[in-house]
Amino acid sequence: MLFYGRRRLLGIDNRVSAVRPVHILLFAFLGVTFVAEALFQMGALQTGPVAFVIAIKRLSILFTSLAGVLVFKEAFSRARLAGAVLILAGVTVIYLS
Repeated sequence: MLFYGRRRLLGIDNRVSAVRPVHILLFAFLGVTFVAEALFQMGALQTGPVAFVIAIKRLSILFTSLAGVLVFKEAFSRARLAGAVLILAGVTVIYLS
């Protein structure tokens, strides 16, 4: 009872929503995707130069930031821009070496 007011203020209630089949399918898809990503990454590490594989893997940070800006309308700060430039510079240096 002590926290009833806070729970109500935060919009938290004791009801549990039902798990729908679409949720199960979504989690199954995410699980398969993560397993496939791990298998492809391990295969790439075994067959290609490690520096190239890791550099390409780290490019996902740029794609995630870009998706955040385009899809979720997040602010693209100077720090994020500096990080993107450094990542691209590092990938370029590895590629040219």
